[in-house]
Amino acid sequence: MPKRIFVDCQINAFASFSHGFWGAFFGGNACDLTVGLPLVAGLNTSEFAGILAHEFGHFTQSGTRRMHYMVGKILGWFEYIYYYRDRLDGLLRAGMGLGYLAIPFVVIQAIVWIVRQIIWIFMKLGQFTAGFMSRQMEYDADSFEIRLCGSSQFGNTFTKLTMLSIANSKTINDISYMLNEDRLPDNYPLLIAANMNILGEQLKVWAKKTIEKSKSGFFDSHPSDLDRIAVAVKSSESGVLHVDRPASLFFRNFLALSREVSISFYDKEVGLKLESNMLKNADAVIDQLRREDLCADAVIQFFQRTAVARFLPLSSVEKPRDYRQAIDKLRKARDRQANFAYESADITKAYDEAKNKSFNVFFARELLRLGIKVDLSKSGLKLKSFADATQTAEILSAQLSAQVARVWNRDSAAAERLTCALELLRAKEINSQIEGGDALLKRMEFLFAILVSMSPAYDEFEQAQKESWAARGWFNMLSTLTQDKANALWRSVSEGADTARRVIKNFRTIFETVPYPFEHAKQETTLGMFLVPELNEVEWTAIDYYQAFDLLDSRLLATYRLMLGECLAIALAVEKAIGLEPLPVPPPSDEE
Repeated sequence: MPKRIFVDCQINAFASFSHGFWGAFFGGNACDLTVGLPLVAGLNTSEFAGILAHEFGHFTQSGTRRMHYMVGKILGWFEYIYYYRDRLDGLLRAGMGLGYLAIPFVVIQAIVWIVRQIIWIFMKLGQFTAGFMSRQMEYDADSFEIRLCGSSQFGNTFTKLTMLSIANSKTINDISYMLNEDRLPDNYPLLIAANMNILGEQLKVWAKKTIEKSKSGFFDSHPSDLDRIAVAVKSSESGVLHVDRPASLFFRNFLALSREVSISFYDKEVGLKLESNMLKNADAVIDQLRREDLCADAVIQFFQRTAVARFLPLSSVEKPRDYRQAIDKLRKARDRQANFAYESADITKAYDEAKNKSFNVFFARELLRLGIKVDLSKSGLKLKSFADATQTAEILSAQLSAQVARVWNRDSAAAERLTCALELLRAKEINSQIEGGDALLKRMEFLFAILVSMSPAYDEFEQAQKESWAARGWFNMLSTLTQDKANALWRSVSEGADTARRVIKNFRTIFETVPYPFEHAKQETTLGMFLVPELNEVEWTAIDYYQAFDLLDSRLLATYRLMLGECLAIALAVEKAIGLEPLPVPPPSDEE
């Protein structure tokens, strides 16, 4: 039995010796069990019991685990000797520049190099042995789980674990955005489990593909999931425990415990200083995530799985004079958008490629003007001189303009469809057919007005994106240049900040009094304050403006997608109310 049981927020459970090195060699059979609470939130009784059985299997490996622990410590010592460079190495390198007096240093350094290569060989042999030993220990512990829950359940559990890991990645992204809003869910494990359910069957497909691609390496500490499942299937065990109840029933008060662990996780693992109003009820956060997922699905359905390359060219929504004529106008807009279905993905791809090349040439052109060499061969560009860069920039500018025109033609059709659908929401004949029609109309008017305000600013915003991206690269190069070239490049960095300054000031001013459209811990926060939290034109340097723009860039695009998704979901509800079938949506590609 474990002497102590710990809980945390990992997608994992593991057995360990109590008190580390001392416990491994002088602690008898005292062991600890650590359980990640996301496992409890996401697995059923049989699956979680199987995980525990696996860890109890490790508890039976007393002698083997001690040997493996000792080998690991020795390998750590080998790695330290091979990779670490101390003061003696520094002295030997310094001695290499002493002319004829450097000969003894060269000999000593050659001996050290040979010794390190010998140690590298022993280290690799040790890693191979330790990896093989560890993999056999895992197979042995698996046998406990297989006999308890059965061969088929064993495979299902691994699929669930992979699903939880992928859902955790989404949860981390969700948490990152929530931090912008000064709020956090009070139950992190529950949020991971909720994201697993939100992603649904598509997540299971991703998980199975991930498992199918897994392979065991010679130095891996664990066999691949595919190999472990194959061994389980071969054993053909039926198991003795088959209970499909929540694993949280094992705990007296799982919600209170996971909330306590979540607070500890935010504090100690993430390093956040929690304020009293930051923690939000997990159920409310999960409801919002479900709404956001529906909005994301609306984007996929409305644009037929094509990414939105730029802000849509939107105009204001007016009440239709004749809703029947408005319905006919909507049908024509849908047909016009559907005409782009086969080339829509190619339009986005061509635009992105032209945009990236334009960014790269802008970055290189300034360096070549200052006589600084730059290699862009990996991006397919070969620039030898400032003249080459200038000529290429003009060509790419024309190409980008052509791609922008193609994007505009496609997006204007989508914008017309969206506007027509939302105008119909103003018609009582349509509004009355939609549940909560009046509330949706009020919400739509608020969000759509913001989207319309953002549309004209995109061209200058994209220019600031290009200059900010280039400035980051230039800034990283300053320490490698001579003083004269560094000063000249710094002037370019400073001059480029003017566009970033105008853009952030513009967005701050336009949305200064517009309420933030989503939940925020500070209720008085406006959209302008959210996008540009601070603006101090007296004290700010060029770097401050670039950093402020990068923050604006990330927050603006994420907020735009959320607002657009809500409006699209409302538009699709209108189309459904008037009996229009959804446009066909192609299946996701392997990359997705």
